[in-house]
Amino acid sequence: MKIHGVFGGIGKTLGVRNYRYYWIGSFISILGFWIHKLALAWLTWELTKSPFWLGMVGFAALFPSFIFSPFSGALADRFGMRLVAYYSIVASGLLALLLGILVSLEMATIEIVFVLTFLQGTGLAFDLPARQGLVNLLVKKEDLSSAIALNTTTFHIGAFIGPAIFGFLLEFFSIQWVFYANALTFLVFTLCLRELNISELKNLSTPMYKITEDIREGIYYLLGHTGIRSLFILAIIPHLFIRPFVDFLPGFSEEVFYRGADGFAILASSFGLGSLLLGFLLAVRGKTQGLAKIYIYSALSALIFLLLFAATNIFWFAVTCVFAVGVSIIGCTVSSQSLIQNAVDPDKRGRIISLSTGMAVGLPAIGALVLGSLGEKFGLQIPFVTFMLIGIFYWIFAARTVVPNSDMLEKSR
Repeated sequence: MKIHGVFGGIGKTLGVRNYRYYWIGSFISILGFWIHKLALAWLTWELTKSPFWLGMVGFAALFPSFIFSPFSGALADRFGMRLVAYYSIVASGLLALLLGILVSLEMATIEIVFVLTFLQGTGLAFDLPARQGLVNLLVKKEDLSSAIALNTTTFHIGAFIGPAIFGFLLEFFSIQWVFYANALTFLVFTLCLRELNISELKNLSTPMYKITEDIREGIYYLLGHTGIRSLFILAIIPHLFIRPFVDFLPGFSEEVFYRGADGFAILASSFGLGSLLLGFLLAVRGKTQGLAKIYIYSALSALIFLLLFAATNIFWFAVTCVFAVGVSIIGCTVSSQSLIQNAVDPDKRGRIISLSTGMAVGLPAIGALVLGSLGEKFGLQIPFVTFMLIGIFYWIFAARTVVPNSDMLEKSR
């Protein structure tokens, strides 16, 4: 049976050679991303036992994208998505290797961890927009929604499998081997990128000093496009209010539920499993129609279930809530990315995706910093409950901006 006859949209996208190489490399590197993220959070907690430092390291990992993503998008539009992604991934792999070496030598202080995490976050700022923009070059327009859903599902498969790999490496080896394993996954992805046979639209004629004009043009385009602008307004909910909670799972596990590393792994896996299930269904569905409504109600659902998670002291109820948050966050991510790529003009794609990525990783950094600072003073539960209540009130406003633009965003071009 041919692969494109299996599982609807998933089979069609994986039946494309270029996308298949991209997906294999991406899947392996995403596993590395998740085990690195979990190891970083656990290393930070072991070094400091501080919610403040959990927030600070979460901030360092993500905030550089908020600063540098506009530049990365302009560079990707100019030099090509693959080239920018390739060198960014190489840099990130070397930094992961360096952190592993420092941990092995017992030279990793929290300050060194913070600096290396910030540098790796800078690499991520240039990697993610280019990596996401490549998808449009690998599949047909009608298969784009399935490809994006499969990409996002793959990310959350990593969130499900990653804790098991992390737990295995931590139990039978030591934490530095998690960082070595992550460095190896980056190497695999670079080899897969070299196998892609694609032709990219590049803009090499404009002088480099005009790159700020490219960035400004992208921002003006975003502000002037009512549909895409509405998606960005609603995106504040998953990015600022919801995503930071993953960085605080070690603290919740130990201080609220008294479960330690095992509880941390269970909570992280539950989040990943919820994301995996809905992501798989959206990938099979493979349609743009109806995604605006999924986006709107997924954002509200995420807020409600994270509110319940933060308010409870019952571990297995919390595990269920985290599962529901995973389901909801994947609904937001797939819907938002699919609608943006469906609506954006091709010559602005890199810049708009980079602005979207900047929000996706920059706002969680700000949220983590705020929640970490408040958590140091008030404990973890009160700040999260308050944050979710504010988010619900914001949702009432933000949802109203998306509804009138739904047809335009979902329309085939």
